[in-house]
This record gives sequence, C-alpha cells and structure tokens, in this order.
Amino acid sequence: MTLARSLTRSPGQAMSDISVRLSSLLSEAAGKLRTANADAAADGLDTVAREAGENCTIAVVGRVKTGKSSFINALLGDDLAAVGAQETTATINYFRRGNPNPDKPILCYWRGGRVEAMPRVFLDTLQGNDVETLRRADGIERLEYLVDHPLLQGITLVDTPGVGAAIEEHENRTAEFLGFAKGLRARHHAESEQLCRKADAVFYVLDANPRETDRDLLEGFGHLRAINAIGILARLETNPDAIACRHTLAATAARQLNGHLNTVLPLCTAIRRALDRWHREGPDRFATIACILQQIPPARLEMMLKSQRFFLEQEFDNCPVLAATRRALVEGVPWGGFTTIVRSLCQHSFDPGVTMLALDELAGFGPLFELLRRHFLKRGQMLRCYRIIGDLITRIQYIDLPPLEIRAEENTSRLERFLAFVNTAGGSRSVAEELSAFLQTQLDSDVARHQQAVWRDLLEQLSALRHDLEGIDADFRALEKLEEQPDAFSAEELDELRPLLGLYGIDREKRLSTASLDYKAIAGRQQHWAQVLRSVRRGSPRQVIAERARARYGAILAEIELAQEI
Repeated sequence: MTLARSLTRSPGQAMSDISVRLSSLLSEAAGKLRTANADAAADGLDTVAREAGENCTIAVVGRVKTGKSSFINALLGDDLAAVGAQETTATINYFRRGNPNPDKPILCYWRGGRVEAMPRVFLDTLQGNDVETLRRADGIERLEYLVDHPLLQGITLVDTPGVGAAIEEHENRTAEFLGFAKGLRARHHAESEQLCRKADAVFYVLDANPRETDRDLLEGFGHLRAINAIGILARLETNPDAIACRHTLAATAARQLNGHLNTVLPLCTAIRRALDRWHREGPDRFATIACILQQIPPARLEMMLKSQRFFLEQEFDNCPVLAATRRALVEGVPWGGFTTIVRSLCQHSFDPGVTMLALDELAGFGPLFELLRRHFLKRGQMLRCYRIIGDLITRIQYIDLPPLEIRAEENTSRLERFLAFVNTAGGSRSVAEELSAFLQTQLDSDVARHQQAVWRDLLEQLSALRHDLEGIDADFRALEKLEEQPDAFSAEELDELRPLLGLYGIDREKRLSTASLDYKAIAGRQQHWAQVLRSVRRGSPRQVIAERARARYGAILAEIELAQEI
C-alpha cells in the first residue's frame, strides 16, 4: 500500500478513535453527574457525546456582499444559493449529501416547527426588499438542500446571511417595511455570529482589501484558529487588476489576518461556474464559443469588451457576429467573468484547449479542493471534536464551575461558623463531638462538592485530549510532508517515521517501528532526530519532520514515565 493511499485511511481512523474517546469521556462524566443529582447537566453532556461522531460543519461567513453564495455555487457546481446585485441571502442555507427530489429539492424549516418540501422557484419569493418578502423570510428558520456531491461526504456546508447585513431604506418605504428590515438585519447578524461560533470550521469570504472589521470579527469567534479557518478572496474576475496580482493580494490578506486563518486563497467564482456550465453542455461547447468570438476583428472585440452595453446591444458594420448571438454567449455568465474569459482566449490565440487549462488555473479551485481534501475531508471529525472540546472547556470554566465553587466556599464558611458555635456553646462534650461530626459529614458530602469534583476531573481530561488532538494534527501534517518529499529520507527513515507519525494508528504500539524498543532505545531515537534537527536547513522537509519526530518520541517517553508513576 502506498503512502498516498494509506493517508486516506489511517488518519481518518485516528480521528475516529478520538471521536470514540471523547464520546466515552462525556458519557462517563454524565453518569457521575447523575449520581450527584445533576440530571440536566448530564443530559447536556450526553447530547454533546452524540454530536462528536456527526459530520463536520463548515460555515461560510463574511461581511455582506463579499460573494459567499457565489462561492458556494462554484464549490458545488450548481446554482443553489441565490445571488444578485442586491443583498440576497435572506435565509440560512444548509447543504448536505443526499439525493434530492427533482421537483421539490428544498426543505423549508419554518419557525414554529413545520417542515415543507419546496420547488426551486420558491427561492424567487425570498429575494427582494418588499414587505411581503421580508415577512416570508422572517418566518423561516433555515433552508436545507440535499446535494449529490462527493465534497459533502463527511461535511455539511452552511451559507450564512452575512455579518453586517444592511437592507437599504428608501424614503417611500413604509413604517411596516422599516420594522421588518431592521429586525431582519439584526437577526442576520446575530445568526451568522452564532453559526460561526457553533461551526467546526469556517470559510471566511473577504474582499481583496481586508478591513480592520475582518480581524475584529474573527477575533470574536474564540474557537477559530489557523487549524480550522480558511480565507477566500472570491469574485476576483470583477477586477482585472486584482486578477493580475491575485496571489500577492492573497498573501497580503493572510499576513494581515495571521493567526486567524490557515491560508487565504484567491478565486474567480464566475469563471469556475462558466467552465462547469459549458462542460455540461458538451465537449465542443467552448470550442464553438471560441470560434464565434474569433470572427470579431481584434480591435473591435477589445473595444466591445470595455462596454457591456456595446457588446450586448450595439450592431457594428465590421462585426459579423450579431448582438443576439453575442447575448447568447454571455447568458448565465457575469460580465466580469465573461470579459476575463474572452481576454484569455485572445491571449492564447483562441485555442480552446490551452485556454481552458489557463482558465482552470485562474479560477483557483484546484488548490481549494486539495486543501479541502487535506484539511476538512480527512480531518472532519477531528475538527468537530476540537471545537466541542474548546466549547466545553470554556463552558466548564466560566459557567459550570464558578457557582459550584461559590457554593463550596459558602459551605466551608458555614461549617466553620457552626463548629465554632458548637465549641463555645457548652453542654455535653460527647453531644458536641457528635454534632460536630454530623455537621462536617453533611456539609462535606454536599452535592455541590461532588459536582465540582466531576467538572474538575472532566476539565482536566478534556484539556489533555485537546493537547493530544493538536499533537495528532501536527503528526498528520508531517505525514503529508513525508508524502510530498519521500526522496528526502532513506528507506530506513521512512520505515521508522511512517508508523511514528500515526500512519497505522495512534496507540503507542502502532507508532513504534519495532516492539523491542524500550525506554532507553526510544530516548536514543529522540536524540537522533534532535541531532538531525540541528544539522539541516531551517524550513526544509527534513527539518519540519525531524522536529515532529523528536516531539512525538518525547510524548511517548512522557507517557511511559506517567505509567510507571501510576
């Protein structure tokens, strides 16, 4: 089995193992809480334990009009999320893997609990800023789409309304409209923020020039780190200058939002959608378009591309392609994307094959799909567990433990007061001793102390599990480096590193290349990779992987020492 094939199996198994560990840990804590008369808290942990094995949820978020819905359509290869010149996403939209009903592919979850299957035309009734549309959107909790797309195997995409959504107010709008607009705007903002906090990972869609509000927004979502957030520069085709320096813009945005995003990718979503559409229409469709455009004299074509009205409506004596034919070429493709495609055709002498390859690279979805495969599809459950653990740690530290600690302190104070009173009250010494023992037993056995102990123990174990997760993720990324640069290592080194970094499982026995390695031998291997680390160039594949090998051997040694202490 090759390393590439193995990577599609073993890390997923490691993530599954973590999911099982988390579920078991939470179920055990729930049982202890029930014995301490905390049934509501136990029920909450049981619910979270079940969530640990569910699909990874990826929220698509960002400020309004940055191209979130266009990005989702390009990602899934279908016009599912509504787009337009005005603010359009009036609902929260879920995209899950499944076989849709072709007549009614949309499930509408109304506020109040009613669920209704809807045709696609229903989406048209949700676009607009009139009172009736706003009232209808206000009654919807979410829309759900079943999509037969391999990308959704293991993940669920959520399209949010947009943070900072602002519905325009015109002078002739009624007070009723203004009331709905204000309420919907506030709900959009609150629900987008809530979804981002609950999501396991995030696509953050931003403009070519990030604002300070982007950093503020990302900082507001405490669980987001470079481990689970990817930045997207979408719709770059609308600006030719942005296309030319797209990689520089992405690198600059990544630096400005460093620590909040794993990376920032530049995309041309309209180009991706056009290529998808023409591919479905047949293998010769793009060649036909190239042939038609090639009939237009170059100077005339360049002039026409500067004005959408000229290209779509004006007839020219020296242009053999009529306006009606030109309009058919543009149909379904945003103007900015169409002009970029035509200019690429001109640049490549109207060769459809060469141009198609250039446009595919320009669209930027190849690197995105590879990033999805590595960061989300393989690590979906890990990201979900990572988010759940972070949420639980925060909740225990700031919600569950503080009132119990206050109550425990109060009980201690009460016990001290009661015992002081008993000791100074006089009377029978044996009765005083009996009463003191009774008070101490009653207050020391208070349910608050038992609950406090359960939460503290769970907090400690969750912190350890999060540390393990971060280590497993580092191992995973090191394995990918190994896959990319196997020639940088000898066959013996590969035989050692592959199991060490978790290729065959995360248990200690599966990480060691031979069962004969004892504590001294393991320490020797750690020293070996420490020496390698000092002798190689910083940033090289050997340096990155040697650092991880040294760290993993160190973790194994610590695990052995802990077991010996116990």
